[in-house]
Amino acid sequence: MLVGKKDYAALGDSNTMCMVCGFKYKASEMRKRWDGMYVCDTDWEPRHPQELIRLPRERGVPSIPTVAPNDTYRPAAPADPNSL
Repeated sequence: MLVGKKDYAALGDSNTMCMVCGFKYKASEMRKRWDGMYVCDTDWEPRHPQELIRLPRERGVPSIPTVAPNDTYRPAAPADPNSL
């Protein structure tokens, strides 16, 4: 294990790694990003405001009333009314 400049004893402050760049930092130097990752100050970025916009709900498409055409289909009348 390599000893670096972040390997010093501090009460209540442990060594952690940035989840993006992988460098070692103290836990007090880390920040929680909007996606839940703990990152250093250089890798921290705010959530983009466009992700927080809510679009209005779509309403149902109105039904178009059906209009009967002028010339409706009529079956041909039987030749002899008494044949029914």
